[in-house]
Amino acid sequence: MVGIGIVGCGSIVRMRHAPECSKNPNVVIKGFYNRSTGRAEEMVQNYGGRVYTSLDELMKDPEVEAIIVATPNNSHMEISIMALESGKHVLCEKPCVVNMKELKKLEAAVACSEKVFMAAQNQRFLEVHIKAKELYKKGEIGKGLSFWTEFSHSGPEGWSVEGENTWFLEKERSVLGVLGDLGIHKIDLMRWLLETNVKMVGADLKNLHKKQRREKALGMSDYAVCQLEMKNGIEGTVISSWCNYGKCRNQTVIYGTEGVMVIDPEAEREQILVYKKDERKVWTCHCQGNSQVVDAFVKAIVEGSGSVSPVGIFEVAEDMKVIFAAEEADRFKRWIALEETINDKSKNSSTCGKTEI
Repeated sequence: MVGIGIVGCGSIVRMRHAPECSKNPNVVIKGFYNRSTGRAEEMVQNYGGRVYTSLDELMKDPEVEAIIVATPNNSHMEISIMALESGKHVLCEKPCVVNMKELKKLEAAVACSEKVFMAAQNQRFLEVHIKAKELYKKGEIGKGLSFWTEFSHSGPEGWSVEGENTWFLEKERSVLGVLGDLGIHKIDLMRWLLETNVKMVGADLKNLHKKQRREKALGMSDYAVCQLEMKNGIEGTVISSWCNYGKCRNQTVIYGTEGVMVIDPEAEREQILVYKKDERKVWTCHCQGNSQVVDAFVKAIVEGSGSVSPVGIFEVAEDMKVIFAAEEADRFKRWIALEETINDKSKNSSTCGKTEI
């Protein structure tokens, strides 16, 4: 059994992490920590465990083997490193870092740890996306040429426990706006689905409508369009928006030499449509009640130190460099080339020590 402590008690913990931990036969929820003790007490009443009064108390509990980090974006790196250096496995909500300096610190901490570090990128675990990848690899639409993908809804205030006072709309804590919330999901999905990384990035980032509390300017994007050139030559567009005041849009289209694949997780039954010159094919998948993120994290822990994280620091680095390149591309109004990233499997024990956060 894996003892898990959960940091943060917002909507993502209430809707996913806590319920999925409680349903996993290999998990025991040891407790919750939240700046608002009342929220932690509520979670304990529903899922058991104890209320931790500080992060330090949680990190020192020997019965806690793994930590789930589900706090505002600007605290993800610090808590993750604290947990790794306390000998805990870590499942961190995205984005795991908010700038390149944080990325380098987290890379170093993971390299010096023997524990599983995983980012909560749930889209690659959806059954409809797993099936789509299988079909694409089999050549169902021939060779990939281009893609279009979008993730948009009416904004975090619609589902956050804080409502209009959500930290997502505070520049200091959210930092990366809609790109760090929704865009990162689709960037990660396309890298995984197409089995390639991003070479060049162009971007147009806008603040179309959202404001912070008391009508203060948002200071970050609520609408983003990124143009990606992949290393295998495929080009595509990633749209993310908090300004879609209709039905949530979560869809991907891949154009190939022999047809078009439309992937729609938001359909009544998750489905994949393939259009060719003279035919139309449909595959339907079961709508998942479980994101599979916690299950994948726990499986990696149970399988032991030789197991590879399902979404490790190398994946985090590739995703985040696209985000940071998009910000530069928008700022300078030109394409930005991504630098090579380190291999997360390499370790250098001589450089390991307590990280200066």
